[in-house]
Amino acid sequence: MAIKEWGLRPLAVHYDNTWNSAVATSNIYRVLEALDVDLHTHVVNNKEIDDLYKAFFKAGLPELGATDDLAYACILGRVAATYRINYILEGHSFIEEGISPLSNNYTREVRHRCLRTIWPI
Repeated sequence: MAIKEWGLRPLAVHYDNTWNSAVATSNIYRVLEALDVDLHTHVVNNKEIDDLYKAFFKAGLPELGATDDLAYACILGRVAATYRINYILEGHSFIEEGISPLSNNYTREVRHRCLRTIWPI
C-alpha cells in the first residue's frame, strides 16, 4: 500500500553529492512522478564535503562513506524542521548497499553523530 493511500503527504529528500549519473537522476524523477510525490533536493557544497572526506581520511577512519550518511541524516532534520514535518520514514537496502555486518555499521556511525554540529539543524 502506498503512503499516500494512508492519507499521508510524503516528501522525498534527495541528498545530491554531485556523483549521480544522468540515469540515476532521471530514475528519481520518474519514480516520484509515478508516485505523485514531491521532491526536495539538497546539493552539497563540494568544498565542505571534500574537507570532511579529508578529515576522515587523515584521522584514519575506515568508513569514509559515513560522511554522506551523516550529512543525509542532518539534511533530513533540516528539511523536516523547514516543512514542519513530524515523522521521517527512511529505508535502507542492506542487500544492495551493505557489505559489513549491521552491528559494525551502526556502531561506527553512532560515534560520528557529533558531526551534526557541522550542519546545524
